[in-house]
Amino acid sequence: MVDSVKGFEARTVAEAIIRRHVAMGWWKMAPYERMICDIDVEYGVSLLDIIEVAVPKNRREEVAFYAAQQLRHTYTERNHAWNFRVRQPNEIARIVEIVRDEIRDTLSHRPIAILLPRFDSGTKAAQSNGFTPWVLFRNREPVPERSGIYLLAQFDSPIPETIDPLASEVIDIGMTASQTITIATRLDGFKNVALRGCSGGKSSGWTYHTEFVEGYSQLLNFEGLYTSWIELPEWDRAEIDAHENWFLVEYLRKWGRRPRINKQRLKKVATDFLPRI
Repeated sequence: MVDSVKGFEARTVAEAIIRRHVAMGWWKMAPYERMICDIDVEYGVSLLDIIEVAVPKNRREEVAFYAAQQLRHTYTERNHAWNFRVRQPNEIARIVEIVRDEIRDTLSHRPIAILLPRFDSGTKAAQSNGFTPWVLFRNREPVPERSGIYLLAQFDSPIPETIDPLASEVIDIGMTASQTITIATRLDGFKNVALRGCSGGKSSGWTYHTEFVEGYSQLLNFEGLYTSWIELPEWDRAEIDAHENWFLVEYLRKWGRRPRINKQRLKKVATDFLPRI
């Protein structure tokens, strides 16, 4: 750890940064990655810079990812006791120690995560049920600026040729019925929240980051993640929303669980509802 920051003892600055970020979150929603990596507006440094100055620029997000994972495994309280606990001086020192150890472990023992090349996947002709073929999430462009329903699925090869929204590999089912918030906007929002590890925006991206991926390379490249969508520009919001909810309810009925990164509250499906997809 460095000795001082702008005339302040480094440990005092570290405590201030931790307290400020802890106040912004609760339980698993604590923005640990941002606490570790982001430059503090008051002191002009990050917690990462204070604890371990020798972190290469291209590995900052990676070490923050693993350190944040360990913090979430360490602090598992589900209530306000967590917020009180991590503000105590002994716990702040423990947070610093955990972050430092994970930084050193990552730099010493984990290979550098390499961003794989991405390419435009071209035009995607819809199948008979209206959904486009599965395409790697990182190669999803172009995505329509229209309303509709989209799917995210985690596959090992081979990838199925047909699109089944109720397949066990589907991990999210979402919708949009807005002219401004489109399918493209939703998928971009998922990507941004997943990569940044921040709790604002698309909640499934946050769940993907904090509970689903096992390593930083998987996150960085969205390894094994595929997407498909159906454009429904002529449908109104109520109808699109009803179909999304129907898919989620049927998925729950079929598998006894929700899609793995979908935390959406379900609504009761009308007994006379007949899906058009």
